Amino acid sequence: MNKTHIISWISVGIALLSAVGVYFVPEYATWFLIILIVNFLIALIYRKHFSKGALAICRTLLGLLFIFSGFVKGVDPLGTQFKMIDYLEAYNMAWLNEATLVLSVLMILAEFIVGFCLVFNTLP
Repeated sequence: MNKTHIISWISVGIALLSAVGVYFVPEYATWFLIILIVNFLIALIYRKHFSKGALAICRTLLGLLFIFSGFVKGVDPLGTQFKMIDYLEAYNMAWLNEATLVLSVLMILAEFIVGFCLVFNTLP
């Protein structure tokens, strides 16, 4: 392994630890989010030097996250609809309330499709 591959694996580890820190240590969530953003920017700048294994693990984890999120929302699409109505009212977009069930189903389908495409490294 060369130096850039080691840096890519360290970056993956920092991202995972920061994401876990945001959830489990809420009093430092802002700092963990800043670390995640800086790590993301560094990864964008040096993306050509990242190892294919690190990128595959990140892609797979993100795909599994999308699939899990779509599954959780897919179990109760009406709950997703109610939550969507709350968000639309908070942003003064209540005129979209009639379409929230369709929008929630489309969002669930999009999460599943994006998740599977990321896991299997395909484009729709």
